[in-house]
Amino acid sequence: MKYFKTSLIAALSLGCACVQPSLADGAGRMLFVNGGTGRVIVAGIDKNGYFQTSYDVTTAAFVGTDSVIPTSAGAILYSYYGGGARAILLDGDGAINPGSSYNFSKQWYYSIGDGNHTLFYDLAGNGGDGAVVASYPDGTLRQTFSSTSFTHWTLLGKTENFLFWYRSSDGLFVTGDINVAGQLTQDTRAATTKTGYTNIAAVGDDILLWNVNSGAWESGAISFSGTTSAYVATAGGSTNSLGLAGVDVAAQTNGHLFLYASATGAALTGHFVEPLQSAGKPGLFLKDQSFTLGKYYTSALRCGQFLTLYGYGTGQIQVGYVGFDGKFQPTQGFTLGGGLSVAATGS
Repeated sequence: MKYFKTSLIAALSLGCACVQPSLADGAGRMLFVNGGTGRVIVAGIDKNGYFQTSYDVTTAAFVGTDSVIPTSAGAILYSYYGGGARAILLDGDGAINPGSSYNFSKQWYYSIGDGNHTLFYDLAGNGGDGAVVASYPDGTLRQTFSSTSFTHWTLLGKTENFLFWYRSSDGLFVTGDINVAGQLTQDTRAATTKTGYTNIAAVGDDILLWNVNSGAWESGAISFSGTTSAYVATAGGSTNSLGLAGVDVAAQTNGHLFLYASATGAALTGHFVEPLQSAGKPGLFLKDQSFTLGKYYTSALRCGQFLTLYGYGTGQIQVGYVGFDGKFQPTQGFTLGGGLSVAATGS
């Protein structure tokens, strides 16, 4: 069984003399970490849609980071190949207070959670190992669940209230959640849907699944009844009818999905129709707009009402927002620098 071996060290005190920006209400923060140099940037988006840095420092404590996992108090910085991890806290001004360091198991591929708990899952290995880690306001982490008997899932997704596991070879799926004690629970017996899906995105408990190569897709919703949750597919297509072929970056914002193909720059937005407007079919997805942006953005971070697109290889930033009409409006573009692992927290 894989365990998280904990080694506590004293928290560091890092200072930064930065002008604090006037951020949009509920904007949250974004973290950018260069695992090669140890540079960490904390930023937000102001009410006019402009990128503002509140913290920028380089320290050896962050060297080796290649994954930034948001938590309710800040983030977990994790090294996929080394297994090292560190909890960090963000204060109200956007400054970082590093918490305790840990030795995790290596090569946890998936990491999703609700802010208070994070599920780590070994997709790259045998696909049978997983663990849940709880994050605390004092910067400490504690393992609350572990298992070596997971089914080998190929896709994990997080909706507003549930977790969704899926296997592309046979369409097998289950729903579940992480309870307040940090235990992973399966809500339903395994069922099947169509095969071959490689990507997932969600708004609320509505889900969009698609194949990044063919563009085949389906949409549906997870509903809760009594003590169990269940996923039901509502619509779909076996062809690239929505234009999802190549789409490998997704984010939900302002009640819409933003979907982007990093290799071509093709993008689209869409929304899930309310059940009262879709003949009682929850999870019906409709496309709002197709458009083109620059190529090679690799992440889309929701920061309040705004989106920040970042390119790991190019270092390019594009800030914008999706209006309530589903149209994307850019507000700022510039170069930040490449090679940064990123996450949005408190968004």
